[in-house]
Amino acid sequence: MNSATQPILAGGASLDGQRPCLVPLLEAKSHAFIVTRYRERAFHFVWHFHSEIELVWIRRGCGLRYVGANVQAFEAGDLVLLGGGLPHAWASASDWRGPCVWTVIHLQPELWGLAFWHLPELQDLQALFTEAGRGAQFLSQRRWDVGRRIEALARRPPYTLEATVELLDIFRRLLGLPRRPLNPSPANAATEMDARLVEVLALIRQRASEPLTQAECARATRMSPPAFSRWFKAQTGRTFQCYLNELRVASVCACLAAGKENVTHAAFACGYGNLANFYRRFRQVTGLSPREFRSLTRHTREQRVRELIIRHGLHSAVRVARLAAPSSPA
Repeated sequence: MNSATQPILAGGASLDGQRPCLVPLLEAKSHAFIVTRYRERAFHFVWHFHSEIELVWIRRGCGLRYVGANVQAFEAGDLVLLGGGLPHAWASASDWRGPCVWTVIHLQPELWGLAFWHLPELQDLQALFTEAGRGAQFLSQRRWDVGRRIEALARRPPYTLEATVELLDIFRRLLGLPRRPLNPSPANAATEMDARLVEVLALIRQRASEPLTQAECARATRMSPPAFSRWFKAQTGRTFQCYLNELRVASVCACLAAGKENVTHAAFACGYGNLANFYRRFRQVTGLSPREFRSLTRHTREQRVRELIIRHGLHSAVRVARLAAPSSPA
């Protein structure tokens, strides 16, 4: 990436070597999927990741797309699928002519049940989700038809059977489109749904607010602690303690974003027994202090301020090279 397109961040820091922040998507953890349509002055750079699969359709706008180690210019008609845990961000100049319009679908396949995705009829779709671990960009003009269907889905009443059927039809159409990977290898090392992994992740979710050790999880999978440690990191791309900490921090974020808990109560309720350790771990994952996070979410929710970019606790402007306005066949 040349200097003309390198994002300029507060303090002169660039993207290289920066840790993405965890973004909890609360609705996606209790519904088959969520779909959101955005209309903003610009794409604001937020280098982040989450456990949900994400499908992004760009109706209008242009700038730079960051997916894992891949950085590319994007324009209207961009359609990409991102696997869970894959860091990503979009960025554009705020003075681009007219509003930017895009639609995003999030879903957590594990909520649908492991047996569902292992059905023979869904093997092609399961393979597509595996490819999404590297990021996948869909090609050919037929992606515009898929994009229009994604937009139509956003206009449907949410959380209905009809909407879920339409979502599956969108993915069926995606399978017929040519695509290319955005990274040479997945950011997350897991390449298949391991039944033991599903079982141990469920155990961690159920007991995240309690004292839980790696040795206990190792016993549940009938492995020695050293073998479990190597296996877990190979499957998730994280150590056991890192994964548990991110899950606990996500739970604290949910409490603070809802405005129902004070920081201390939320920390203890989500599994932290030591406040100093909690504050250190929270900043390590989110880049913010708990109070900064709560203030930020309240500010964003009430004021809808989109001109400030939150990145590791810093408010910073992103400048990217101007790109020519794209032509749209739609």
